[in-house]
Amino acid sequence: MKQSRIDSLRELLLYGGMTREEYNQITGEIQSSNRKNLLVYTAVAGVYLICMYFLSFFSGSISANRYVYFGATLVDGAIFAAAKCQSQKHPRVLLACIYVFISVLYTFGIVLGTISNTDQLAVTFVAALLAVPLLFTDCPVRMVASIGVFVLAFMPVVFLTKTGYVRTIDIIDVAMFGTMSMITSTYMMRVKCQRILFEQRALMLSQTDVLTGLYNRNLYERSLAGYPARCRESLSCIFVDVDGLHELNNTRGHAAGDEMLRFVAEGMRKRFGVEHTYRIGGDEFVAFVPDRPEPAISEALEDLRRSVEGAGYHVAIGCVTEKREKIDMTDIIRGAETRMDQAKKQYYEDKGVIRDIR
Repeated sequence: MKQSRIDSLRELLLYGGMTREEYNQITGEIQSSNRKNLLVYTAVAGVYLICMYFLSFFSGSISANRYVYFGATLVDGAIFAAAKCQSQKHPRVLLACIYVFISVLYTFGIVLGTISNTDQLAVTFVAALLAVPLLFTDCPVRMVASIGVFVLAFMPVVFLTKTGYVRTIDIIDVAMFGTMSMITSTYMMRVKCQRILFEQRALMLSQTDVLTGLYNRNLYERSLAGYPARCRESLSCIFVDVDGLHELNNTRGHAAGDEMLRFVAEGMRKRFGVEHTYRIGGDEFVAFVPDRPEPAISEALEDLRRSVEGAGYHVAIGCVTEKREKIDMTDIIRGAETRMDQAKKQYYEDKGVIRDIR
C-alpha cells in the first residue's frame, strides 16, 4: 500500500497523474500548445513593458522602475525570438525559454513588490505566484520547483527592504499563497494533461480503423482534396481488395478473417507508410504514394503480392500514376479501382468461380 502511494505521487509529480508512456504520447501536443502560448504571452508582455517604459518618463510614481521595464523588455524580446526561430525543432530550447520567461515574471514581481515599493504589500509577486503556473503545461515537479525557488528568493529580499507590519504580512502571504500555488498548479497540470490525452485518443478513434491501425474512411474522404498539393512530380493511387474474406469468415470464423486483414494492412503499411494508407471498407484498402517512380511502385506491389500469397491469402491490386499537373482525384481513384476490379474478376475466373465481384 505504501509503495503504491509512492508510485502514485511519483506519477502525479512527473507525469501529471499518468504513466510515462501516456505522458510521452502527448508531449508533442504539449510542446505545440506551449510554443503558441509563449509567443502570445511574450508579445503581450512586450507591449505592456514598452508602454510602461515610455510612460515612466511622464509619471513620477513609476519613473524609479524605468530600468526594470527596459531590462525586462530586452529579455522578453530575446525569449520571443528564440521561441519563434528554434523551439519547434529543439524542445529543450522551448522548455528553457518557458522557464526563463517564468523567471522574468517572478523576478519582475519581486522587484516591484519589494525594492520599488518598500512601504507597500508585495501584491504583484503574490499575483504572479497564482497566475504564472497556469500559463503553460509541464510536469508538475518543475512548476512546483520554480515556485519554491522564487518563494525562497523572495524571503531575504523582503527582509532587506521592508520592516515591521508590512514585512510580516508579506512573508505570511507569500508562504501561504506559494503553497496554494504549488497545490493548484499540480492539480491543474493533471487536468490539462488528462484533457490532452483524452482529446488525442478521441481524435485517433475518429480517424483510425481499430482493427488494422490504419487511417479510416472518415480521414480518407477529408484528405482527398489535399493530395495534389502534397506531391511535386507525380501521385500514385493503389487500390487493394482482399479476396476470399467472406469465404474465410464462413469457414474458419471472423477471427481468421480479421487476422488476414491485419496481415494485408501491415504489408501495405510496411511498403507505403502509414501517413497515406487507409482502410476504406471491409476488405478494401487505398494508399497514395507521392513522387515515387513507377518501377519502384511496381516492385513494392509485387513484393506485397508475394508476401500475401506466401501467407495463404490473395489480393486484387489496381494502380494508377498521374503527373502532378494532370491529377484529378476522382479519375485517379476510379482508374485504380477499375484495374483492381479487373484483377479480381480474373482471379475468380481462374478459379472457375462465377460471382458478382462488386
